[in-house]
Amino acid sequence: MSGPISPVFALHESLGFTWLPDYGFVIECEIISKLPPINFVLSGKDFPLKFGDYTQKAMTTDGPICLSLIFPDIYSEFWLLGEMFVGRYYTEFDFGNNRIGFANAKQ
Repeated sequence: MSGPISPVFALHESLGFTWLPDYGFVIECEIISKLPPINFVLSGKDFPLKFGDYTQKAMTTDGPICLSLIFPDIYSEFWLLGEMFVGRYYTEFDFGNNRIGFANAKQ
C-alpha cells in the first residue's frame, strides 16, 4: 500500500514508527500487537485494517525488525490500496458501470 508522502509520514509518526532509509518505517516488535486499526473510509463505509494487515516481521543480520507495509509514494497524490487491502476485503470490479465494490473477505 502506498500514499502521498505527508499523510504517510504523519500516520506513522502518530503510531510511533521511525523512518529508516534502508527499511522504511519500523517499530519495536514487542508493541505491534498494541497498534490500533487504521481506518479507510470509502463512500461513507469504514474499512479498518488491523495491525497484522499493515505490519510484517522480518529478519535482518542484527535480528528481527518489524516493518510497516504502508509506503510513501513521491509520484502520487492518491492512495494505492494494493494487496494488503484487497487481501482483507473482497473486491469486485464492475467495468460496465465504472465502479468497484468491497465486502468483508472470508478469512
